[in-house]
Amino acid sequence: MNITVSLNSGLGASLGTNFTLAANTGTISPTGATKSQLLIGVTCTVDDTVTGITICSLGVCTNCITIPITYVTTTTTTTTTVEPEYYLVDRYICESCGLFDTAVPVSSAWSLTAGNWYRLTGGFTAYYAGTRTSTSPVDSIFSPTSSGTCVGLPCL
Repeated sequence: MNITVSLNSGLGASLGTNFTLAANTGTISPTGATKSQLLIGVTCTVDDTVTGITICSLGVCTNCITIPITYVTTTTTTTTTVEPEYYLVDRYICESCGLFDTAVPVSSAWSLTAGNWYRLTGGFTAYYAGTRTSTSPVDSIFSPTSSGTCVGLPCL
């Protein structure tokens, strides 16, 4: 990772013209800089584990200062929208299981199993033979619960 290390212009006259740069963990490059470079900012490459850089003067005064590094973390959120599947079903009257109409497009938030019966929100039961469609639905599957027969499948 690249960071810019700089010191302000209020440096004492006794501080050296050369300075060492050291990372508290990991590595830093370069490991040294001049006073003029630090006044305008030195770009350094450091490991992602570095949380502080110590700058030490090599002049008459050997003062050191440690500058903490604060990382900005980012979070990425991915949202997936599941579009309902459209199926062709035969609709049956719920109480009698008598055929009402055929090849009716319905939507479902669940995958349907061919050969099973499902409850529809419109008060019918539906038999799904295994055909999907892109036609806009006129009814929808009420729940993922299915049955092998129309008889006994609860009506809405």
